[in-house]
Amino acid sequence: MKKLVAVFLSLALLLGACSALAEIPPTFHAEGYPIVDEPVTITMGYMRSPNAPAYEDMQVWQDFMEMTGVNIEFMEMPLSNAADTFNLLMATDSYPDVWYGRIAGIENSNTDALYGPSGMFLELNDLIDQYAPNIKKMFETENLVLEKVSVDGKLYSLPRVTNSDNQYVEDKWYINKVWLDNLGLEVPTTPEELRTVLEAFRDNDCNGNGDPNDEIPMGLWASYYGMGSLYGPWGVVDNQFNHMMVEDGKLIFVPMTDGYREGLAYWRDMYTDGLLWNQTFTIGNDEFNAIAQGESEVFGSFLRHVGDYVVGAERYFDYTHVPPLKGEDGTQLWKMTESPTVYKDCFIITDKCKYPEVAIRMADYFYTTQGTLEFNKGPENLTWRWNDDGTYTDIPAPEGVSADDWMNGNCPGGYALIYVSNELSKLGKAEDPESLAARIGEDFVVHAEIYKPFQPTEYVPTLAFTTEEQEQLDLIQGTIFSYVKEMEAKFIISAESLDGWDNYVNTLKQMGIDQLMQIYQAAYDRLMGV
Repeated sequence: MKKLVAVFLSLALLLGACSALAEIPPTFHAEGYPIVDEPVTITMGYMRSPNAPAYEDMQVWQDFMEMTGVNIEFMEMPLSNAADTFNLLMATDSYPDVWYGRIAGIENSNTDALYGPSGMFLELNDLIDQYAPNIKKMFETENLVLEKVSVDGKLYSLPRVTNSDNQYVEDKWYINKVWLDNLGLEVPTTPEELRTVLEAFRDNDCNGNGDPNDEIPMGLWASYYGMGSLYGPWGVVDNQFNHMMVEDGKLIFVPMTDGYREGLAYWRDMYTDGLLWNQTFTIGNDEFNAIAQGESEVFGSFLRHVGDYVVGAERYFDYTHVPPLKGEDGTQLWKMTESPTVYKDCFIITDKCKYPEVAIRMADYFYTTQGTLEFNKGPENLTWRWNDDGTYTDIPAPEGVSADDWMNGNCPGGYALIYVSNELSKLGKAEDPESLAARIGEDFVVHAEIYKPFQPTEYVPTLAFTTEEQEQLDLIQGTIFSYVKEMEAKFIISAESLDGWDNYVNTLKQMGIDQLMQIYQAAYDRLMGV
């Protein structure tokens, strides 16, 4: 009987192997393009920006399909509930051959640890070794990225990776220099000075349009970013991904610290007095930008990554930089962002895919310089072009079209699977060094440099969890992080009193915060050991 079972098992394995080999298209090429001579179809799930067309209508995807010989059937998910849609499709066995790009609520959520070991996501290690030299080179070049995105040593998804000297600074604080000059005020350097300035913005018709109530002293998109670096004067900085800091190798949960509580009290008072925008925790990205770029200039100050993305290029130099505010004891602290920045789960091959060799070769193109520029900026010679000296130059948007709409209208942009190496980040060259775009680009670098001396020397990088750890996190992490986000808003808008702080802390403990911190500490220690 044992021999008979062994024969059947061997036969099954042989048939399975033959079946897998038979799925490689007969005209498949292990290198070069097209990938296949006879078209094959691959279904692709994705999330797009609201101001972008459907992917099948984008020139970069049409060119990509023509180059590769692959027919892509796109499955679009809405930005508003992409994570829910993703999980529903996975739960109902309705998912596509591949998942592409950043998906809100999925990126960096360790989804690969949930679906990878079960076989729903294919293991990519061998596929990369055989068919993806550009992906392999990225992992060899960028320190610890492979360790950060692997699950028990296995790779089930590919990351979006961007690297540059200024990548460490995500938060940038802008303040309206025109309004300051008109009021005879200086850039604030302390929380007290900030209050004085914002009160002046609130109480004067700073934009001169005759409406004394349309000025927004301080604008934030905290519903996504949180308050981040704005807790710095009280000795802590928060981040929207895991809410943790590191001190002497030990992880600290920021939303339970005294400094966080003191910061909440300050910003609660600012909100109560109409200095912090009343839409801070409800506004969306597009609505935020639309208000900032409206007919009247309404923002006195705002915190975002790229200023012209918010207020537009023409208004950019109405604003100047705000350095980290000094606390009562002189503390100045600013959030550190990981570099290279890693977004996990940005290309996944599922067990639905008949042609994984084709899919991994598709993904490999996105890690080339050409592929990165096309899918991050748009078609060559339409939105950018190569120069004779090996640099590239962005082609300005047509008149009447914003830079954001120009990019998102022609490529996946911020949602794309790309690899920006530190070398590639330096290849951009302005067509006219005196142009507005060139001056904004130079100022972006200057602004980032302001914050670097005030960033912590340690930070929590992207971490990889074991399957067992991920199973435990799945039970508690989402609930804890959602609760923290909800309570941050409630404390600041006074929907909850800070007198209830002890109850808040106890609730976090009941939710399993101690267990969560133990898991993160173990993962951090493993990575630091590497």
